[in-house]
Order: sequence, then C-alpha cells, then structure tokens
Amino acid sequence: MSDPGPFIIVVVVLVLVGALVSLLALLSPVRRLCRRSLVTRIAVICILGMVSFVIGFGLWMRLTAEAAYVFGTMVMVDTFDPERIPVATWPLETLVNKPFVIRELWMRLLTPPPARRSCYASEAWVCGLADDVLPATSDRWSGQSYLQDVGMAGIPVLTSCVLVWFFTRKRHRSARAA
Repeated sequence: MSDPGPFIIVVVVLVLVGALVSLLALLSPVRRLCRRSLVTRIAVICILGMVSFVIGFGLWMRLTAEAAYVFGTMVMVDTFDPERIPVATWPLETLVNKPFVIRELWMRLLTPPPARRSCYASEAWVCGLADDVLPATSDRWSGQSYLQDVGMAGIPVLTSCVLVWFFTRKRHRSARAA
C-alpha cells in the first residue's frame, strides 16, 4: 500500500492555487460588477476558472516532469554491505542537463497526445536525454494518463469557481442592516 501523503499535499496545493486566483473576485470593482449582472458574474467565474486551470495544469505537469526526471536518472549504489543500505545518487551530467531535460519533458506533458511532437528542443541531444528519462513507450504518454492530469487540474478550477460564486453573491437585506 502506498503512502497517500504526497497526493494529499498536491491536492492541498492545487486547492490553494484555486483559492488564490479566486481572491481577484474580492476586488471591489469586480465584485460590484458581478453583483449587478448575472452574465458578468458567470463570465468572471469562467475567466478565473480558466486562469486556475492554466496555472494548476502547468504546476501539475511541471511537478510530474520533475518527478520523472528525479526517478528516471536516479542510480542506486549498493555497497554490498548488509549493515549499510543502498544509496541513491545522480551522475554529474544529469545535474548539468537537468533544466534542459525537464523543460523538454514539461513541454511534452503539456501537449495533448494527438498533437504531441517527438521533440520540442532545438538540440537533438536534449530530446535523446528526455527519451532516456521517460521512454516514448511509457504509460505516461497515453491519452488516459493525459485525461487524469486534466482531472487533477480541475481541482483548482472547482475551488476557484465555487469561491468566486460565493464571493460575488448578493447579500440579503437583513445582513446589510446588521
């Protein structure tokens, strides 16, 4: 059984992204416009939901690319000593090439599978290293995996839309009098 801790942390971060984006609805001109018109309110909810999606999906894909790189380049060194546990290390060349390879993986992960290119970098060696980290035959490149990632990016959208709807609702007369 795997530890749910990292997943819960990611979900909390995505909820916070949606909450932070929704704070834009608390600006008094925006709130005033949303309270006057339902169409404006829906437009603001859609716009802020889209902003939440872009930020949340970008962050989630960046985290996925970083994790794929870390686990794809890790080398376990066994000391053959029963009293010492194996140690994870990373070769020097992987640390030097890290920003280039992660950027390539990130671009591949952001693009939907039917529109995905085999290489986004201008240097072929970067694409080769990215293929070594996460092979093209990996399940990570499937359409189902992409839809799961889009679903994860729906967490900040849902949070943002609910909070914007809550922030821009009309107040009742009894609440104003108090």
